Amino acid sequence: DKAYDRLLFASAMTIADRVIVEDGELEVDLPYVALEMFSSTAQDRVFYQVSGLNGEIVTGYRDLPGAAGGGDGSPVFFDAEYRGLTVRVAVLSKPIHVNGVKGRFTVKVAQTKGERNRLISDFMVGATIRLVLLLVLAAAFTWMGITLGLAPLKRLQVTIRMRSSQDLSPLETDVPREVLDLVMAINGLMTRIGGSFTSMRRFITDASHQL
Repeated sequence: DKAYDRLLFASAMTIADRVIVEDGELEVDLPYVALEMFSSTAQDRVFYQVSGLNGEIVTGYRDLPGAAGGGDGSPVFFDAEYRGLTVRVAVLSKPIHVNGVKGRFTVKVAQTKGERNRLISDFMVGATIRLVLLLVLAAAFTWMGITLGLAPLKRLQVTIRMRSSQDLSPLETDVPREVLDLVMAINGLMTRIGGSFTSMRRFITDASHQL
């Protein structure tokens, strides 16, 4: 929007530079060929208006919407509806003091928004496609990472399931460092349980011998 607004401002400045004073009246020496550069594409239409010191229309489209421009010479931009079209309007107010004519005149330049809307649409479509591809790649890499990361835990699960209920020896399998402490804790528990079973068997043996 800023880029297109700068083009509108440049167009308004070009028209303002062609405003002259003839016989005490404002005139615009602007050939039709000069207007062709104001339109960026053949699909867009351009409208302009130059109003005099008292608001009278010097040239251009009389019903073009818009208020006076900034008093400091800065342009005013806004969107409007004109002849059933959505247009972007730039309004520029400039002072003039030539041959006894003193005051401010206003230049308005409006352009339909077809080109900028098409460009915005292209940007949005391109950004959406890139975002979808990025999400798909991120999901694929995440799935691969989780699968590879959990593979040692899967092997540990299989090892535990295949063990006999009498086998309390420590687990020996490759696991990620993040769960190594867990495996060591399980091995410690199994060692303590094995010690308890040994003591129980010894007690049962001694008790049966005494009986």
